[in-house]
Amino acid sequence: MPEALENDSLVLSPGAVCNACNNYLGRKVEAPVVSSAAMVALRHLQGVGNKRGRIPNMPVRLANGMEAEMILDRSSARRLLEVDAPEVVTKGAFTGASRPTVGYAAAPDSLRTSREVARFVAKSGYEYIALENLHHVGSLVNFDGAPELDPCRRFVRYGQGPDTWEVSVRRIYEADTQFADDEPGDQRVSELDFLVLGDQHIIFAMSIFGLEMYVCLTGPSLAPYRHWLKATGSETLLYPKAV
Repeated sequence: MPEALENDSLVLSPGAVCNACNNYLGRKVEAPVVSSAAMVALRHLQGVGNKRGRIPNMPVRLANGMEAEMILDRSSARRLLEVDAPEVVTKGAFTGASRPTVGYAAAPDSLRTSREVARFVAKSGYEYIALENLHHVGSLVNFDGAPELDPCRRFVRYGQGPDTWEVSVRRIYEADTQFADDEPGDQRVSELDFLVLGDQHIIFAMSIFGLEMYVCLTGPSLAPYRHWLKATGSETLLYPKAV
C-alpha cells in the first residue's frame, strides 16, 4: 500500500519489485487513485501526508459558488481557507459573513468504482500476497509460479484483460470509530486480508479509515465472494462471522 496512505510497515524489501515496474506502478496505478479528489479529501481530513509529510490541500466549494482550498496549518492544527480570487472580489463575497459555508468539491466517500480503482486494489492485493509469502512460511497462497494470478498480474502491470474488472468500494465503519480492543484515542488507519475460496478464487480486501475496497485476484468477477458472504452471513472478509 502506498506510503501516501500512511503505510510504513507493509513494504516489500528492495529488489522484490524491479525499478521499472515500481516506477510504472507508482505513476500509472497508485497515483490516479491516491491523487483523486475523493482520496485527497480523505487524506486531508485524516491528516495523512505524503512521503515528505505534506498533507494535501482539499478542494472545496463555498455556498456563494466560489471555489477554494482547505489548508491544514500544522503549527496551529487549524484549517484555513485559501480563495484564488482578487482581494476586491473576496471582500465583497464575504461581507457580513463571519464564517462562510463550505461544501466538499468531492466527498471522502465518493471514490467511484472504476478500472483505475480495480487496478489499484488488485496491485495492493498482489503485493500483499507476495509480502505474506516472503515473511511467513506456510502462507495460504503459494506465490511461486501461481499461474492463477497471471491474469491479475497482466491487468495490474500492463492494463491487459477485460474492460471491466469488478471492484467494490463501500464504507464499513466511520473513520473515527473506536473499537473495544483499541487503546483510547487509537484509530484504525488500514486493514488488509485475503480469502482463499477452494482452489480457484482469491479475494483481497483492504480498508482505509473504514473505506473498504475489494477485488477478486483470480478473475474479474466478484460473484464467488458474494456467494461466500451470503453463505456465511458475513458483512466483509475483514470481519467475518464464524464459519
